[in-house]
Amino acid sequence: MALLVSNLGIRFSNGSSRGYLPARRPIEIEDDLVDAALAEGARYVDEQPAVTVNDSKQPKVVEEEDPSTLLAVLVKMMDEVSDPLNSRGDPKLDVLSDYADCKVSAKDRDTAWEAFQKAE
Repeated sequence: MALLVSNLGIRFSNGSSRGYLPARRPIEIEDDLVDAALAEGARYVDEQPAVTVNDSKQPKVVEEEDPSTLLAVLVKMMDEVSDPLNSRGDPKLDVLSDYADCKVSAKDRDTAWEAFQKAE
């Protein structure tokens, strides 16, 4: 027997026997069901829970070190986007961040925008 726990209530089966592990409650599980429970997301009580971070959904925050890089992205955005400016006349921050493939700060946007206007 093994003492297992899960963050969620899970049902599991090894083909001949079935089991249920309620959420956040340590339960002793028969040896023949331990592998099935672990496969469904249970863990041993003495283990730390696995922490998973989905990097694809979290924006990358990058301090812009080279203003010319952001300037090149800004030039491309201005050429390709039909309505690139916000109501104040600045480049839209979210659109620029999409083009740069990272979260661009307002300060970096303003610096690149000033350089863009001087270059024109």
